[in-house]
Amino acid sequence: WFPPNITLQPVWDGELGASPVRLICTLSGFFPEKLSVKWQRDNQTLDIPQSQRMLQSVEKPEKTFSLSSEIQPDMQEWEDGSNFICNTSHNNMEFIKTTNVCQSKYRHLLPQILTRSLHCPLEQFTSLTPASSQRVSVYIQGPPIRGFEANGPVTISCLLVGSSLTDFSITWKVDGKETSVFSPTEPPVKHKNGTQTLQSFLNVSSEDWFGHKVVSCNLHPSLLDSDYIILCCDILMTLMAVLMKHFLILSLSASKAPSPPAVQIMQPSAPQLSTSQVLPLTCIVSGFFPSNILLFWKENDQRVPSSRYTNSDPWKYPGSSTYSMSSLLNTSKTEDKDSTYSCVVQHESSKNPFISTVKDVFGKWKN
Repeated sequence: WFPPNITLQPVWDGELGASPVRLICTLSGFFPEKLSVKWQRDNQTLDIPQSQRMLQSVEKPEKTFSLSSEIQPDMQEWEDGSNFICNTSHNNMEFIKTTNVCQSKYRHLLPQILTRSLHCPLEQFTSLTPASSQRVSVYIQGPPIRGFEANGPVTISCLLVGSSLTDFSITWKVDGKETSVFSPTEPPVKHKNGTQTLQSFLNVSSEDWFGHKVVSCNLHPSLLDSDYIILCCDILMTLMAVLMKHFLILSLSASKAPSPPAVQIMQPSAPQLSTSQVLPLTCIVSGFFPSNILLFWKENDQRVPSSRYTNSDPWKYPGSSTYSMSSLLNTSKTEDKDSTYSCVVQHESSKNPFISTVKDVFGKWKN
């Protein structure tokens, strides 16, 4: 028995956007001949025609087989970043290969990519040129939630990581217009592991940011046409990468209109109040988007030390497009002095905080 070697590649007969993409799954070197192939999109079986071709080896001592399976996926689903899966069953074992538009190599298609927006998942790296001796990773990040507290300018950062960055420079645009109001790019910083980093910061007015203006980090590598692979990644916001002949533009804006959170403090029950000296107050935050959020507690208008409360990570319910989170604050019946407790939430959907407040939690249950 010989298991199949499996590869999966997208192929275009012409230019991207003007000709359909074909996905070709190749299985080679397997024995025995019996083998089945099914195609899936995001783990859902695809009910579309596939073209198959089986070949038998003639030169090797052992008889083996090769098979190619080809489909033409829906272009909209492909460009939206769906995962397409070639799922193979052979000798009661399963072999899987996955591809999507964000994993494709585009060097020969750059002229056609310039006018298109590719909707890649945020967690993925996007490889825009063939692998080579130089590798440069680019990260663009929106402002931290704490940046909204003073209702002043917010800071956007652009970071390059690579083995040699002396050929790169960084400039910025806001809604397509060049701006000179950004921190000067310092020389690359060298690190002990052999990498270099290059970073630039841009202050954007809160009016422009909440107005969903597109902020672009423009990278100018003088040797881009030779030995560079550009890897683009952003973990918080929507990232659009467009590779042009002489520079790379990374654009950052809210992926959709933010949804404000609902904030509610859940108080202890009467049995808990009557039997326990230390009780948690639970703050439930729900319905917000994006997931970047800041939560803290106040007691009598004084900020509570973070050691007294625990925040969960944001989570999504199945099928929901918004996030939820919770926070637990420990309160003491013996130390409480008719305190007022507030759960304070900062989110980019509003310049003002979202607050839920409770008073005299222990009431008649105090000693």
